[in-house]
Amino acid sequence: MKTHHGGNNVRLSLFRTAIFAVVLAVAGPAVADDQDIASLKARVDKLEHPDWKFEAHGVASGSFLTQYNETLFWGGGAMFAVAKNGSTTWTTGGDVRQNRWNLSLRGPQVFGGATPKAVVEIDFFDQAGPGRYGDVSLLPRMRLAYAELNWGNTVLRFGQDWELIAGILIPETVGHMAYPTTFMAGTVTWREPCIEVFQTIPMGGDQKLELALSMLQSSWNNEGAGLGQLGGAGNGGFGTGIGLGGTNQGQDSGLPGFEARVKYMSKPFMAFVAGHWSKAHLAGYGVAASPAAPDVDTIDGEIGLQLSLAGFLLKAVGFTGQNLAPLVATMLQFTNGSAIHEFGGWAQLGYEINGFGIYDTFGFDHPNYVDLTEAGQGALGQRNVMNNAMLRYRDGGYAIALEYAHWLTTGPGLQGGQATADQVMITGAYYF
Repeated sequence: MKTHHGGNNVRLSLFRTAIFAVVLAVAGPAVADDQDIASLKARVDKLEHPDWKFEAHGVASGSFLTQYNETLFWGGGAMFAVAKNGSTTWTTGGDVRQNRWNLSLRGPQVFGGATPKAVVEIDFFDQAGPGRYGDVSLLPRMRLAYAELNWGNTVLRFGQDWELIAGILIPETVGHMAYPTTFMAGTVTWREPCIEVFQTIPMGGDQKLELALSMLQSSWNNEGAGLGQLGGAGNGGFGTGIGLGGTNQGQDSGLPGFEARVKYMSKPFMAFVAGHWSKAHLAGYGVAASPAAPDVDTIDGEIGLQLSLAGFLLKAVGFTGQNLAPLVATMLQFTNGSAIHEFGGWAQLGYEINGFGIYDTFGFDHPNYVDLTEAGQGALGQRNVMNNAMLRYRDGGYAIALEYAHWLTTGPGLQGGQATADQVMITGAYYF
């Protein structure tokens, strides 16, 4: 389910609201009654610039769940089973980290008729806040932040956005919107700073073809500071402790990454093909590449489709590539030099009638066993298989869903060569 749901949009006039509030605050003592307020508001409305539009979208949600066995992350962020000691246990609790705000502002046309738009999106899937009650004082994180120029069929974006290989972002879900259960099980993508160009070609009726190109930041694991953190030993020590942020080994390559996508769209059907290339300099900043720490390429090819017809919904994505850990694949196992090839995909089939929907999703990620061993990896797993079933009812922008997820992860580093995990979750969410 998309965050921007069913047209239930909050469309506010930024100028009108701000001006009216200021004028009312200044003139408050002189405003006698409701008639005077209405008259003042009518006059302020005339000051509104018709080309400015502010929109607020998002989702407010809460999940309660019980989970059997350990997974990488937990709750709405669970990805694959990781229990190594053969122990089994239940955990139960709530998860509100996927609450999300998406704010955008469009202004008067610039650059020969382009409509500018600013977009910022945040959620609370960063980490717990400080103190003993940090788990209920969550820290926000930036998901999207970009400046867009839209000429109608041509769109240019500067900022942080989803990678183009996310032709179909996530399967239908209510409790796993931030981290879909298909992560590490068929979904390969993440968000990066980039420059993107989209060109739409109308094909008659409701059919259109979209061509897209992106130049994006090359990324890799910064081991010194942990996944997703800047400034640590993973970049040869550059930036560590000096407050300058630092770089990771993708940035140390000195080259950007590139992506391309072709997408066909019509009302009932969508299909896409996409590709990604980037490079990482494993030796780190200022150190020459060597056989022990060579430069490596991240390459990914994606194909997918979506069909919606007579209440039925089918989504399917497949991929193949190498060294895909920076794209949230390979169970986050980064090569030490030799290429790790892998393939995988996911598919979802669902049916909805009168607000009631039933969906089943299957996904897998299968790195090459030999490649993992040669790359000094494989302890976290050599294959991950996931199945997620969902019953959902929605009325307008509100949805309630019961979801069951099962993970089977295999690998020599796991007790008995495999680990399983199960999760039952109920979620209520309001999309606006």
